[in-house]
Amino acid sequence: MWSALPDPSWLAPLVVAGDRLLRLFLAPASLLSLQSLLSALLIAVLWTLGRRRRVRTVRARVLARALFPRRLIRSASSRADIKLTLLNLLVFPVLFGWALLSARAIELWVGGLLPAPAAPVLPGWLAACCATLLLFLAYELGYWLDHYLSHRLPLLWRFHRVHHSAESLSPLTNFRVHPIDSIVFVNIVALVTGTAAALLRPLLGGAPAVYVIDGRNLLGVLALYLITHLLHSHFWVRPPAPFDRLVQSPAHHQLHHSSNPAHYGRNFGASLVLFDWLFGTLLRPSARRPALTFGAVGEAPRHDLWTLLVGPFIGRPRRWRAPTPSAFPAWHPGLAPALVVDREDYRVSR
Repeated sequence: MWSALPDPSWLAPLVVAGDRLLRLFLAPASLLSLQSLLSALLIAVLWTLGRRRRVRTVRARVLARALFPRRLIRSASSRADIKLTLLNLLVFPVLFGWALLSARAIELWVGGLLPAPAAPVLPGWLAACCATLLLFLAYELGYWLDHYLSHRLPLLWRFHRVHHSAESLSPLTNFRVHPIDSIVFVNIVALVTGTAAALLRPLLGGAPAVYVIDGRNLLGVLALYLITHLLHSHFWVRPPAPFDRLVQSPAHHQLHHSSNPAHYGRNFGASLVLFDWLFGTLLRPSARRPALTFGAVGEAPRHDLWTLLVGPFIGRPRRWRAPTPSAFPAWHPGLAPALVVDREDYRVSR
């Protein structure tokens, strides 16, 4: 009798897909976890109410319009963000997973070239704190390096410009990226973080523990809940000085996406602008928001998937170059003087 029942093996792909969706929205360290999205929403609500503190009551409808402007939600740019988000979260990782390096493999390979680690010199908890911080900084360095090269090298810019073709910013713009751009990013970050992890062994004596949440660096998760989702938003939020030389903010990143030539080649960091400060690519935002426009400079706005995904392979060579590369800052190792947007006329000045 039991042999007459249908084979349940056909359900396995559905179970795997369902588990992937649950982890995507519920895993605490997922880039699209509901917890992190709610955290970003709470911060946006508190910031919006703080700006209207002189008003005794703020109607829910007014608050909703301030948080979710119709002009942004209904734009063609936002619809393209949604399509690319679904592809980048559900389809492309399966298709291109084979092309990604492993930070663990890099760590083992580089570690084999280094001398054997000495005995630990720090207590376990302190070594774990140091390793957590240093690996977080290594990720930030890898992110900055990939982002900088994506703007400077024509071959990489032709794919990265898909991200900069967005004419409006929302948390989903974070996923508006070409799969080739993602492959280059993940591999560069793996090289940097894997090498850093290998170097920590002789420095700290063995492989130190790292504080993680759901397998992800604790500081990276903290940045996800406090910063990441808000970077691509319309809120002009910036940290007060001197923290605006260290912490990335929505204001920093809006300047990065600006189509104003004075803003090109600035603020490449993920959660920090520390490496922008170190290497001379930092542009500090002013207290007031300047008049900004976004989108690919010199190109008609196109938000169809064919143009975004296939266009980089067939575009004419003259369009491969990033906007006015000569306007990019020179390489300044060390604590370079940061630029600031002038409060009166928003010219960039030292």
